[in-house]
Amino acid sequence: MKMKWWIVVPPLAIAAMLVTGTTGCVSEPPQSLPHAQIGTPTNSAQSSAPADPSPKPAADPSPNGSLVIKPSTPTSSSKDSQAKKTKTAEVSQTAQKPPKTWPKESRKSDSREKASTKGFVEKTEKMTSPNFGKIIKSPENTIPKPPDYSDVAKGVAMGELEAQFAEYANNNWKQSGEVLVVGEPKVEDLVIDGVTTHRVYLCLDSSSLEVTESDGFVVTPKSAPGTRTALNIYDLQEQSGQLVVANHLFPEDPNC
Repeated sequence: MKMKWWIVVPPLAIAAMLVTGTTGCVSEPPQSLPHAQIGTPTNSAQSSAPADPSPKPAADPSPNGSLVIKPSTPTSSSKDSQAKKTKTAEVSQTAQKPPKTWPKESRKSDSREKASTKGFVEKTEKMTSPNFGKIIKSPENTIPKPPDYSDVAKGVAMGELEAQFAEYANNNWKQSGEVLVVGEPKVEDLVIDGVTTHRVYLCLDSSSLEVTESDGFVVTPKSAPGTRTALNIYDLQEQSGQLVVANHLFPEDPNC
């Protein structure tokens, strides 16, 4: 994936796969992969938009939680003093709502964070059935296990990639094109259920993504640049010494 940093005035969409997701504490991926229904593809790099024919990804894109303010030990009997010491925000999966839009306070994304989100998005934009181009008489016996995505994801995000792989393998789809980053990413530093988390906000343009079948039928066509953009949110956490995507969320307002 080529990371191109440029500014666009966008609509929104969840094309053949710009993304939508979930937030909160990371859970373990499902033991068995869901069987995707025959139809339009889903992608972990796109968010929904009226113009996009693709549905949301197999992994449930709506987070289930709300912002929880964890009180610190008061150092004063004054209620005002205690209130000032309870502003350290911690996110809990059990009570968290998805962000409405871009964060009010943020910092720029560093090189590790950019590499982490780039690696995850590249997995989704290059998603292709391993049997693409082959004549499959018994699909149920020819769908392999998903590849190891632990170098870019864990938990909920891992399950999202595995579900997308199963969908593409089941439908024998191939995706081509590239996802572009529009503008500058923004980052919030959070603690999610006790785990240090870097929440990265990215405006992604999936207009050039196209999904086809082996016979050439176009499931999801590419579109003009800037016609399928959406705000995607990635929660990054440490795993085995590297930064990976633990969760993929979508804001209430995905326009970017």
